[in-house]
Amino acid sequence: MSTLREMMAALMQNDERSMGYRIVEAGDVSWYPKADWRTPSCVSIGGGFVRLVAIMARKPRTGALRRLVTNVQALGLKPVVVCPIGQDMLAILKHWGWRRTQSLRVTPTGATEYVEEWTP
Repeated sequence: MSTLREMMAALMQNDERSMGYRIVEAGDVSWYPKADWRTPSCVSIGGGFVRLVAIMARKPRTGALRRLVTNVQALGLKPVVVCPIGQDMLAILKHWGWRRTQSLRVTPTGATEYVEEWTP
């Protein structure tokens, strides 16, 4: 039986695929190490972007997000944090000076939603 977290990750992954992004699982690539990140998650790549949709560090406050962002940028890709969850992540992004944008999009089911994205 699937957990709620697994079902939510699957839904987010399906949304990302429907927008043309490829899902990347922790450990599948060197820049997104399984040792740092819990699964299930939702990270996607495409069009020069790495979209961090739903991630959870195995050991919070040990630099996992900084390492991930550094790795992504070293590849010449632009990291995007989509709808950050929690005050800690928002505080980090603000501290780093990232910019917030908000847009309206239509989901694959036809619903409209606001999407918040943070970029360096």
